[in-house]
Amino acid sequence: MIKKFLNITKYLLLLGLAVWMMMLSFEGLEFSKFKEDLQHAEFSWILLSIFIGILAHIVRSLRWQLLLAPMEHHPNFWNTFHALLIGYFANLAFPRMGEITRCAILTKTDKIPVTESAGTVLVERTIDFLCLVGITLFVFMVELPKEHSFVTEVIYQAAVKLKNIFSNPLVLLISLVVVIAGISIIFYILKKGKEGNSFFRKTTTMLKGFWKGISSIGKMKRKWTFLLYTFAIWFLYFLMTYVALFALPFIENLGLYKALVVLVVGSVGMVIPVQGGIGAFHYFVKQTLVFYGISQEDGLVYATLLHGSQMILVIVLGLIGLGVVFLRKTKSVSETNAKEPAS
Repeated sequence: MIKKFLNITKYLLLLGLAVWMMMLSFEGLEFSKFKEDLQHAEFSWILLSIFIGILAHIVRSLRWQLLLAPMEHHPNFWNTFHALLIGYFANLAFPRMGEITRCAILTKTDKIPVTESAGTVLVERTIDFLCLVGITLFVFMVELPKEHSFVTEVIYQAAVKLKNIFSNPLVLLISLVVVIAGISIIFYILKKGKEGNSFFRKTTTMLKGFWKGISSIGKMKRKWTFLLYTFAIWFLYFLMTYVALFALPFIENLGLYKALVVLVVGSVGMVIPVQGGIGAFHYFVKQTLVFYGISQEDGLVYATLLHGSQMILVIVLGLIGLGVVFLRKTKSVSETNAKEPAS
């Protein structure tokens, strides 16, 4: 009961955060100009961006197969691809649920233990986080020497926003309640764990599975291929961001470096645990483009097109994946029933 209540509360809080950030994105916007800019977009470039996004998902699936191989798990490409996209689809409803969901799908299709595949997902996420940190540091090094840099402006704006938020007594009260509730839940879980050894046994089994998945990177034979796939994923993400600029005549001349900055800021927006990065991605990308002299309306049109097109891709491919997995499961059950002798 408590777990269910916490899950619902967490979902509503994150949804509220997404809605609030989306409201921030549209604050002070001229909707007539926003609509006009959206209508004049060249969608052929967005279609190209979607195609590049598909390539990125393909490479990510191939990379995941490399991590699973040292544990003697060899799911075929399509099972891995469908599991990945179903996971992304789940993230649109429940933030961070996708990581467990895609592992659960591989359990259904290839009998791979969730704890082991989850360990490989943790490795993936760590590697990608380090890549994002590296790209971000590069942007910081380029920007900091400038008198009026993007970095200092973003830090200043973030500090102002945080000051305004936490100067509200209601926000402070809610934050305090959340912290106290979190500490109470931790103590409750620890108390229950001490009362029954089964809790510790399950935890130990789970951690062993995680460690097996995490240690797969050390046993991987094709390490250079793994690095090549990782580079390809981030290059495709950059290319996806860059070609989408050409959909809008008022931002097509921003150039490669500014597209890289947009990639970094957009990635940070996607890291924030809200449903599919909704609101956070829009706000961060819009503010970045405003800094570079683009109007609020034009910046938000770009963010909406790039984010919206990739969300449509995830929804379509995720639903196809769910359909394929369901049909295979149904077919497998039918074949099993057909083989059983009639009583």
